[in-house]
Amino acid sequence: MSPFDFPEAPYTIDKIMKAIQAQIIDSPQSPASEVPASARRDDEADGTTSEARPVPTSALVSDGTSGSQLLSQLELARQRQGLDPKYQIHSHRPIVGGFLNLIKRLIHWGSRPYVDAVRKRQEAFNDATLQALREVAKELDAAARRDVALDQSLNGTKEAILECAEQMRRYLEDLITEKQHYLEELTEKTKRSLLDNTEKTKKEAHQSLQESQHYLEDLVDQTKESLLDNTNKAKLEVQQGLEEKQHYLEDLIDQTKESLLDNTNKAKDELYQSLEDLNRKKDLLFSEFERTVGQLRGAIAEEMAERRKTDLMLESRARSLEHRYELANFFKAVPAEKRLAILDATRGPYEDIYVRQSIYVKEFAGVPGQVLDVGCGRGELLHQLQNEGVECWGAEIDPLMIEICRHNGEHVEHMDAIAALRSVRPASLGGVFAAQVVEHLFPGELLTFLRLARTRLAKGGRMILETLNPASVGVLIKSYFRDIDHKQPVHPEYLKLLTTLAGFEKVELQYLSPFEEKERLPNLPTAKKLGVTDQAREELQQRFDQLNELLYGMQDYYILAEQGEPLAPEEVTELEEAPVDE
Repeated sequence: MSPFDFPEAPYTIDKIMKAIQAQIIDSPQSPASEVPASARRDDEADGTTSEARPVPTSALVSDGTSGSQLLSQLELARQRQGLDPKYQIHSHRPIVGGFLNLIKRLIHWGSRPYVDAVRKRQEAFNDATLQALREVAKELDAAARRDVALDQSLNGTKEAILECAEQMRRYLEDLITEKQHYLEELTEKTKRSLLDNTEKTKKEAHQSLQESQHYLEDLVDQTKESLLDNTNKAKLEVQQGLEEKQHYLEDLIDQTKESLLDNTNKAKDELYQSLEDLNRKKDLLFSEFERTVGQLRGAIAEEMAERRKTDLMLESRARSLEHRYELANFFKAVPAEKRLAILDATRGPYEDIYVRQSIYVKEFAGVPGQVLDVGCGRGELLHQLQNEGVECWGAEIDPLMIEICRHNGEHVEHMDAIAALRSVRPASLGGVFAAQVVEHLFPGELLTFLRLARTRLAKGGRMILETLNPASVGVLIKSYFRDIDHKQPVHPEYLKLLTTLAGFEKVELQYLSPFEEKERLPNLPTAKKLGVTDQAREELQQRFDQLNELLYGMQDYYILAEQGEPLAPEEVTELEEAPVDE
């Protein structure tokens, strides 16, 4: 076994250095028998022991190659390892020199074990490194020798291949020459054979043609005779068949005449019977016709009555539209500044309405479609919905309000509530909002509005209707009678009932805008000032509070409703065709 455990191929510097470290630093010391004698003598003279080093081998003799020279150099360096450097301790001072030399010797003697330990570990590392390099040099020298042997083998193989190729070339040339001679002889023989066979074939074909011509002439003569015989036989058979068919047809005609006479008589009888049946049916039809005419006359009379009712309703509707047109013309002549001032005084400033309608924004979050703001006014809610990313648009009949909304960037169309709902597809809206609108509608218009909203909202859509609260008498005096376009107040419980009857689900009623305390009736004085008992004053205060709620309750309310399952197409069509009642 080699003194140095060489790592497995392929060799790398990292692998070699790790192997050296494992054998020099981490491995136990080698037996003392492997330490050179000269090194042991030096250690014994110093009173110390040397670390294990491999026994140097004899020097190699170089054979002139680079690998052999490297091995010789490494072996020489290996044999020079382990020399103990000696040096003399002396001083140039004449008086204290002896004392200083003594101190130096003491220091040298005391530190030598530590210095020698480091030196010996370095020598051991050098020995292992030289051994590793020696093994590498051996591997390189062996590889060089293998390369030389391989080159020699390749040169020999190359010469053998060239010689074999030359022999093969000469063999192929001889073979090609031989085959060419053979092909020339074979071609000549084939030509002669073809000429002989052609001549024989000509003679045989001429003889075969003559025989075939004689055979065809005989066959034509036989065929002519056979055709003449068959033609004569066929003529006789045809004449006989025609005579038989003529007799058969004469008998058949006689039978058909008799059958036709019988059938004609039967048909006459049946025809007379059918005419009698038709006369009876005619009488029945005339009776049915007279009855149907009577029914139609009654239906026409009812239709005329219904049309008269419709004409009356249309006249009423026309009068209503005429009144609205007159209102529009009247206010159109009023300057915009004055109209806005009147709106601020009656409806409220833009900022106040903006804050009041902010409570509705969360109700339309995530609805399944666009939100339609009917009678959007100055667009207070549209502006907030757009800021929240909710797709929305408005409908308004006042040109001034439309101009203000469009100036602020809102999408608003010029149409009334009914027209706005009819302009969209069924089940396409996510929300319908109408603030202070229902009190401007006639009863028929309100019902039509609710029915159309029911058809236009998608499943899960929401409708919010805000209006004045007529259950608070003070609202009628303060707000309702200040607008001549108000048609009628709608009680909150009744509007909730109408919304439910229209088919909406989860119908809720909420009250808004309480009167200010200064507008309400003040509390009663104390019982002492009234000159009554405390119990009487309490009962009187309760009645007084009821009166306060009746006169000065909540000013507004709103209905929140949710769309359930959409209507069937035939129900939507029926509502589309229904007239708008006043």
